[in-house]
Amino acid sequence: MTLSTGRRNPKGVAEMQFLVIAEARDTIVGDAVKRLRQDVGKAIERVTASGKLRAGGILAGRRMPFLLLDVDSSEELMRLLGPELMDNFSVQVYPVASFETLGKLFKEFAG
Repeated sequence: MTLSTGRRNPKGVAEMQFLVIAEARDTIVGDAVKRLRQDVGKAIERVTASGKLRAGGILAGRRMPFLLLDVDSSEELMRLLGPELMDNFSVQVYPVASFETLGKLFKEFAG
């Protein structure tokens, strides 16, 4: 059993959903903040244009965007995030499973 979304890409590979939380590094201050905002804007445009973004936004009060993405592989995930996010943020990635999948797993574990 995989933790897939139930959807498949055009090649028939099951998509997986990931929650990405990225916190801007504390060392980015002053003029570097302007550059970061421009770079993040480019990254968000790329992610949005990919059609893989299911939800996203900023966590209020923090320099911390979040993205809920459907991807086929870890390579695709890293390409979507790109250097703009990978190099300037502390990035946390969590696989997401639906309650339906969780229920199936619990039944399987119960034997």
